[in-house]
Amino acid sequence: MNFELYNGDCLVELKKLVDNSIDSCVTDPPYGLSFMGNSWDYDVPSADIWREVLRVLKPGGHLLAFFGSRTYHRGAIKIEDAGFEIRDQIMWLYGTGFPKAGNLKPAHEPIVVARKPFDGSRKDNLSQYGTGGLNIEESRLPEGAKKWTNPRGGIWKTDKEAKAELVDNPLGRYPANVIHDDAIDIPEGRFFYSAKASKSDRDEGLEQFLAKKIVTFQTGGGASGNASSLSAGRNTEYKNNHPTVKPTDLMKYLVKLVTQKGGIVLDPFMGSGTTGKACGFEGYKFIGIERDKDYFEIAQARVEHAYNSQTCNLEEFFTD
Repeated sequence: MNFELYNGDCLVELKKLVDNSIDSCVTDPPYGLSFMGNSWDYDVPSADIWREVLRVLKPGGHLLAFFGSRTYHRGAIKIEDAGFEIRDQIMWLYGTGFPKAGNLKPAHEPIVVARKPFDGSRKDNLSQYGTGGLNIEESRLPEGAKKWTNPRGGIWKTDKEAKAELVDNPLGRYPANVIHDDAIDIPEGRFFYSAKASKSDRDEGLEQFLAKKIVTFQTGGGASGNASSLSAGRNTEYKNNHPTVKPTDLMKYLVKLVTQKGGIVLDPFMGSGTTGKACGFEGYKFIGIERDKDYFEIAQARVEHAYNSQTCNLEEFFTD
């Protein structure tokens, strides 16, 4: 099997995974904002949860975790307290945020870039686990972009020297710690092509779920009944009703940035399964955990759709 999905509390389910078995963790956890009154968003994840993530990651494995602008500091501190090294911060900028109650219009979300400490030297770590570095060459964006090169090697002394050596790079721009969507125009070239998750992106794969008669999603509500209720004349619509769905293209990029080919990606806060969907389309293995049953069923449909006929075996990575 090329993916494993768990419906349960991540602190419990993570204990089923083997030490040093996961290549990366890419996740969109609760921000601690009580978003839309949801009880699951009452706080950022605890250090105990991140310690379990640390345990199952291979030494040198990276963690990428989204947080809100108001609670990023709390989320990053919990991750650091768990034993991770904070390596950087990626800023995701978007132009589709909507202002609320006189506050500033939301237009960015910070992403913690953290890494599990090496086991021994960096060289030994790379040899044994294949982790430790970012997947730079697979993450250049976009095609036809420019990059700074220094054919003489060393460090640039002045901006003038750097600009004199600006050359075309067919592989694209060196990955930056800022990415943004199509609604924001930066004259020097775009770092990332994406947008807030569209309806087609959110609902992709759910048609097959409906055909299996697992569940019907009512407009504006959660899961109830079964697919046969559609014939009863009720006003129903089969859709992904998770309130914070990330764009699949964004998650494809992030997964690729921190995971070598063939690696296993973990998402302990799976939500409606966008990280798993991205892994399926990009050819990575995936382990997802989600405690809400309704969202879990949506995620299951979306992830299954993405993987289609791909096959691999994750049995060796799990305990009894």
